[in-house]
Amino acid sequence: AKLTRTRDLAGSFVAPKSQVTDAETELAGLRRRREILLETTGATEVLKAPIDGVVAAVKAVPGQVVGSTDVVFQIVDPSGLWVEALVYADVEPGSLGFANATTSEGTAIKLSFQGFGKTLQQQARVVQFSVENPDERLAVGQPVTVRAFVGKPVSGFILPRSAVVRGGNGETIVWLHAHPERFAPKPVHMEAFDAERVVIRAGLSEGERVVVQGSELINQIR
Repeated sequence: AKLTRTRDLAGSFVAPKSQVTDAETELAGLRRRREILLETTGATEVLKAPIDGVVAAVKAVPGQVVGSTDVVFQIVDPSGLWVEALVYADVEPGSLGFANATTSEGTAIKLSFQGFGKTLQQQARVVQFSVENPDERLAVGQPVTVRAFVGKPVSGFILPRSAVVRGGNGETIVWLHAHPERFAPKPVHMEAFDAERVVIRAGLSEGERVVVQGSELINQIR
């Protein structure tokens, strides 16, 4: 329409012929752009993952413009899962032996030690294990509880960290439920078991009832 109008004006000597040339050039450029867009929208390109596995996450949506560094699909190899664990105790990660893990549903996982990080996270060392018996129900990012054996076997009582408090002289104690409405402090020797529990190596006997909740309150009342 613009080109036709410009030609009519040029034919009536109202507009210069140069405007006709400009309009023709603009129309040719627009037609070329239209052809390119049609070729782009109609063409498809096959994406090939560099590894075998299953699609764990889809990052793209229809119509999205992606760059060469954008993640479109996340591929996971179910046979090559790893587990990262935090070691809070004063333990040399390289001395860790047999290890296993359990999920919140109770699924058992056999682990093989692979290495450990050189930096601390939450004041703990990061240890890596590979999963020896991958289960199709395991998911990336799923929390598990890891147990690893180190050094010689030890015996003791496993208690929540909340059960252990500091006595008046700074020693480590637990509170025993000696009699109804009567509690007695008892010094103990403990070691870390995991982030939430400790192992009482000495100081407790079989059958003693230990306060595991409210120990800090009893300590203050004392």
